[in-house]
Amino acid sequence: MVKLDAVLDQQDRIAALHLSLAKPFVDDHKDGIFARDVAKSFLRSALTEPDAGSVTVLADEIEYRHNFPVIAHASSQRPQLPPQPTLGFLAFVGRKQLYEETFSSSSLRIQQTTTEADEAVVVTVRGSR
Repeated sequence: MVKLDAVLDQQDRIAALHLSLAKPFVDDHKDGIFARDVAKSFLRSALTEPDAGSVTVLADEIEYRHNFPVIAHASSQRPQLPPQPTLGFLAFVGRKQLYEETFSSSSLRIQQTTTEADEAVVVTVRGSR
């Protein structure tokens, strides 16, 4: 359901991270909330410090813009979400095939993928070269 791949450069530093979430896991009416938890946590931790704030709205949308049943929520304050879903969020939920954005020292790509075996949403964070 979840796969994380790291690409290393010639100095064995992480050059890119690819988070793959099985589409049935993301879309599941009970377990989808857990897929979103993995995705928003990945976004909040994978980007380098200068760019980390650039994905706050997207991470908040992934965490809070849903209709999944939630028994309890740790935070009583929900962030203000944009009135319309962002392009990154639309790519995450499959209403857009691809989203890409470049920041000061990293880039983000969210893509819907299909192979013979499965469908997935792949979130890629890449450091600048």
